[in-house]
Amino acid sequence: MLDIYNETTLYFKCSHCGRWYSRQKQKQYSDVIISQEWSDGKCFDLDWSEYAETPFVRCNNCEKLFWIDDYATITDDEIGTFAKKEIPKEFGSDNISFYKKIIKDEDKKTKLIKDFLRENYDKFFKEDLCVRYSTREEQEYYFENILNISYPTNEDYEFYFGNNLNVNYPPKHLRRVNKTEYFINDLIELLKGTNNLNTNREIYLRTKLFQHINDLVRVSRDLVEEDIEAVKEKKLYEKYKQIGTKNLRDLSELLRRGEGKGSIAVKITLAEIERERGNFEKAKLLIANLDAMGNHNYIHGKFINISLKLIDEKSTKVFKLN
Repeated sequence: MLDIYNETTLYFKCSHCGRWYSRQKQKQYSDVIISQEWSDGKCFDLDWSEYAETPFVRCNNCEKLFWIDDYATITDDEIGTFAKKEIPKEFGSDNISFYKKIIKDEDKKTKLIKDFLRENYDKFFKEDLCVRYSTREEQEYYFENILNISYPTNEDYEFYFGNNLNVNYPPKHLRRVNKTEYFINDLIELLKGTNNLNTNREIYLRTKLFQHINDLVRVSRDLVEEDIEAVKEKKLYEKYKQIGTKNLRDLSELLRRGEGKGSIAVKITLAEIERERGNFEKAKLLIANLDAMGNHNYIHGKFINISLKLIDEKSTKVFKLN
């Protein structure tokens, strides 16, 4: 089971150069059933949000990777609440320049919100416009009836409706195989750095690296006729195979001493790691211990049965659970 999400907008700063960014953040509110879950923990139903919700991004300005929570974040709801209370009603939301005159240093509101609005009110206003006037026809109406601009130029559209705060991570133009490689390289880069890399972050990065290297053969491994993308993915898998092997060893050591080391989820991951490493006897022993714990749900039971079958076949392939 997992949660359906609706969205709010999160604003945050690059911890290196201080540039502001925005990103859609998902809020959970109800349960639905996952339609595709894999033995390494990958959920394809979450693939759409996996990139949209990474706890790190690459700055478009300084081109450095940074963790979003290294700097305080704010949401559009928080900004809106502040604005509604502090902005006099006679000021219209379509007046771009007024806000900088209203915000004063002696205001006792969150300093971060004030700093953000001082620097980015124009861009924040444009994001609000993009929501209210999302289609070309609606934007034409806005120009003609609100701004009295009968023949808006491309520059006008960019100024009023371009979202310069969008983090665009990873770049939207990347195809499936390029996006996977792009993300793998960023994971490797973050793992090489020592700044702000605590145990939880390292477990996250190594788990994602485990899953994304598997992505390169997750589907193509069983294809009868491979497409061009599948051929590229297999070549990339060979390129990252050695890195993947070392990553599994390091991830296993982290999980064994981590906070959740006694949980069923961690024990399943450890068993999967050993099987994918080719340590079949060790994997079998871990699964036997897991089976003895009891109280399994349908997915856990299926994992145990398929894993034992693949161990007998000396197979290291990642497999689908449902």
